[in-house]
Parts: sequence; C-alpha cells; structure tokens
Amino acid sequence: MTVFPAVDGFAVYSTTADAGREHAIGYELDSNAPPYNTLEIDVYWAFNGMATGVVIPAVRNLAVEPDYSTCTACVVIREDCPDLDSCARAYFARAGTINLIDIGRAVPGVFHAELTNVRLDEWRLGPDVPVVDGGCILLNSAVINRPY
Repeated sequence: MTVFPAVDGFAVYSTTADAGREHAIGYELDSNAPPYNTLEIDVYWAFNGMATGVVIPAVRNLAVEPDYSTCTACVVIREDCPDLDSCARAYFARAGTINLIDIGRAVPGVFHAELTNVRLDEWRLGPDVPVVDGGCILLNSAVINRPY
C-alpha cells in the first residue's frame, strides 16, 4: 500500500484517573460509511505500570514497540469494520518510522504524526499475539493531522 486511502478521520485526547492513563488517538478512515478500514495511531504519555511514556516531538523506530498492550506509540490498521470496535482483521506495526510532530496534551489540541515505510503484521489484539501464518501490510507513508 503506497498511502493509506483516507477519506475521513478524527482524533481524541483522553485521561482516565483510575487507570492512570493519558493518551491521544488519531484515526483515518477509508470510507464515509461502514464497513471501514482504519488506520489508528495511539500515543500514551502515562498508563499504570508504564515506566516511561512518549516524549513529543520525536522520531521513533516502531520495531521498539514489542506488543499492543505495552506500546507507547502504537500503529494499527483494522480491516472490514462495521464499527470502530469490531473488525475482521487487525495489523500491528512491527517496523518502520513514526514522526510524532505535534500531539497536544489538552483539548483543544491537535494530533499530527507521520508514518514512513511501516510493516504491519496481522495481529490478534485481544490476546496480543501475532496471527500464525498471518498476512502483512507494507505502508509507504501516511499522515494523521486532526484537531480535537
């Protein structure tokens, strides 16, 4: 895939006191109506049990993110989604570069990140494991630049 075929998108900023969580998520959708394919970038500043969060601005190698449950800059593509929570397949970034340009820690704010040469492996997000003999997606570039 040369570029993610985005036609719509949005971003959210959230804090959850009981989980010690502070994060922002940027979404790009390839359709204005379901089923969607989505590109999602999650960025965590804090999460209970997390030693350190993301520092912004930063350029990061996605190979340092070991799995979905502990990543601090997570990239996921979901396919064939009737809504944003239930999709037929998911792919988790295992290689490539993310440039965290500007991601605000308050509302209103902006979520601005760029991806370069990303390889995403088919992933089972619930148990947080790769799909055995699963597929992969090679994404040359993508940009999420959305307000919240």
